[in-house]
Order: sequence, then C-alpha cells, then structure tokens
Amino acid sequence: MKNGLLAIVLFSAFSVWGQQQTKKIIFFQPNQSSVSTVHQHQLDSLVTFIQKNECELTLIGRADSIGSEKLNLYLSGKRAKAVAAYLQSKGVDQLKITTKFLGEANPLFSNSIPKERVKNRCVEIITSCKGNNAGSSITGTSFEDSTKYTNTKFENDTIIYLPNGTQFEIEAETFYPKKIRDIDFNVTEIFSLCDMLSNNTVTRSANGDCLTSAGMLYIKPTYDGVEVQPNKEKYVRIKIPVKNGEVDKSMTLYGGVKNDIGEIVWKNLKSELSYQENGVQYYLFKTDTLYSFNLDKPIGIMCNKDGPKVKVRKYKDAMICQTYPNEKYLAVAEKLKKRKFALDKVKEEKNPVLTVVVQDDAGNPLLAKGVLYDLKYRKWSNSYIIKKKYFKRILRDFSQPMTAKDYMCNYLDN
Repeated sequence: MKNGLLAIVLFSAFSVWGQQQTKKIIFFQPNQSSVSTVHQHQLDSLVTFIQKNECELTLIGRADSIGSEKLNLYLSGKRAKAVAAYLQSKGVDQLKITTKFLGEANPLFSNSIPKERVKNRCVEIITSCKGNNAGSSITGTSFEDSTKYTNTKFENDTIIYLPNGTQFEIEAETFYPKKIRDIDFNVTEIFSLCDMLSNNTVTRSANGDCLTSAGMLYIKPTYDGVEVQPNKEKYVRIKIPVKNGEVDKSMTLYGGVKNDIGEIVWKNLKSELSYQENGVQYYLFKTDTLYSFNLDKPIGIMCNKDGPKVKVRKYKDAMICQTYPNEKYLAVAEKLKKRKFALDKVKEEKNPVLTVVVQDDAGNPLLAKGVLYDLKYRKWSNSYIIKKKYFKRILRDFSQPMTAKDYMCNYLDN
C-alpha cells in the first residue's frame, strides 16, 4: 500500500541558473485525480510560500503502470490539471503554472515493486523562485516556516505529511547530529479493514480485550539502515486524522507489543490524547519513541475463538472475516476442519457481519456477505450454515496472482 508511503512537503531543493528550486509530491489513490482535503492543506502552505517570493511552478502528472498506457497518460493529465486548478483557485497566476503529464513513462519509482509502484500515482511540483528569501527553503521541509530562519541554522522544524492524512511535527535537532531530512521514516498507516487484513493486524489488546480502532501507525525511522529514535527529552507530535465522523473522546492510545506467537497486540499507554480542529479534525499526541501506535477503545468482550461456529457448504477452502457495521474491528475465523470455522466471541447487539471468499474448481472467486444471525442455525452441530446458493461470482483479476485475501480486501469496507 500505499500505506508505507511518505508525502513529504519538501522533497528536495537545489539551485538551477541562479534560481532556487524545490520539489513537492502530491500522491493520489488508484484511478483518482481529485485533490483530497489533506493535500489541499499542503497546497495552501505552498501558496503561502510562493506569494512571498517570485516563483513559477511546473506540475508533472504521473501514473503507475497498472492499466493501459493510453489510460495512464490521460489519468496523469487529469491529476496535473486538478492540482493546477486548485492552485489557481487560491490566487496563483495561471501564467506562472506550466503543466505536463507523462503517464507511466519515466517513473520516479520502480514499477516492478508493488510498494514502490504506488508512489508513481502522483503530481510532482517543481517550484522555481528568485530572490534571497527562496534560498532559505533549502534548510526546511515546511514552506510556511522556511522563511523564518537563515541558512546558518542546523535545520528547521519539520512537518511530514503521510498520504492518508497523518502528520508528524518534528522540532529541529530532534535527531541531532543527524538531520531530519536524512532519516528514512518508514511508516504504514492503517485506517481501513483492508489495511488491517493486508498488514495482518489484529484489534486485540495484550490482555485479550476486543478493540475497535480509529487508526493505527507502524513507524520505523532509520539512518543508513540503522533504526534511530529522538534524542532524550525530544518529542514528536503525531496528528492522526478523524475518518468518517466526529472525534470519539473515548478512544485511548495503545502501543504495539508482540505476543507469544509473534502477532502485534496492543498495550494501553495511558498517554494524554488531545484534539485539534482546523478544517480537518485530528487526534493529537506526542511521543519520544517512534514504533507502533493504535487509537482504540474496548467493545466489552474478550477476543477468543470461542464464539459461534460456521460451516461452509460445498467449498473446501474459504476465508471468513468477522466485522461490525461502521466499526474498524476485524477478526479472521479459525479453520477447525475443511469446512468448519470458529469465530471470535461476538457482540450480538452490534449485528456481526461475515464476509466469505471461496474459489470454485476452475479458480473463479465467489463471495458471500451478510449478517451472521440471518444464517440458518443447526443446533445439533452448533453451527451456522453458509449454503452454496449464497455465493455469487465476482470479477476475476487475471493480470496478477490473486489470493482470497486480495479479493476479500475489495469487499470488507463496502
């Protein structure tokens, strides 16, 4: 995903023909060209910067290599034009904006590696500025703050923007003598059920409580391949955006720990959690150690495979996910026999939903999805029955090897 991708405000800075140039990248979701609310805030910072300096912009639209070359060229053009339109709406002179689009040609990142390929869904923004003020932007990663310091400062305060809206606010010299811009922040954002499934993430605390999540982060900062952490008494402020609703003040902060079988489960950190509302709502906390974090609350039951049993008719191999409507909770059923599975204990009043993916003898994927208690219950076998007639054929992807988990991802959050 998509998930480990960093959208850093200042990508690089260099001098060309007497001008100072900076690069910024705006990332997009697959097949999307609209500028998200999060990226609008980033572009607003860019507008503030260029209005203080004599600047011209070059926007280069890009796409990954999935799909046809013609479609990718068209999509990259839409992305570049969308960014240009937004900047113009904020007062940037159209004559100062040059728009280009390359499709999948000349990629910034490798298209042969899935985690790199997603980074090519972007618009690269090259800002060329004249004058002394622009030169100071070399030492910072926040356009808004870059004019406040001289080039003699070790480094500026830095804001790192992640593609799904998370922000890291890092004080200058937090990693001294290493510079923030030289550190690789490998981050995975987990906001959707598909993200949870793809990253083998469970919503269970270290003491077994079932949790529902408002967002998770896996963070590993490295310098030359070696993990690093903030200096003593230095903190990183982390802002996690509120997704699909209002701030839930019953959420608390958890940190990731490994259990006996190597799964990451969550331990309550009892850390102070605050909130911020500036157009986008955030959960906000500070930390002196960067690792795994989860915003969660218990749902009132223990997560053990001692819930209802489910039997799948006719199909030997099945994958079953257990969820609740409008909640970021996910459990994968445990296979007991070739067609029988055990669920986690359920919260009945939350109307537990099962999503089931199987394959027929020809390898075609099939899907069944519905409320657990709508299934027929067989008392003598203590099982809910998923009949063959419940399954419907879904579109098979022949472009790449696909697993049940891959197909499942397309339907969990729907």
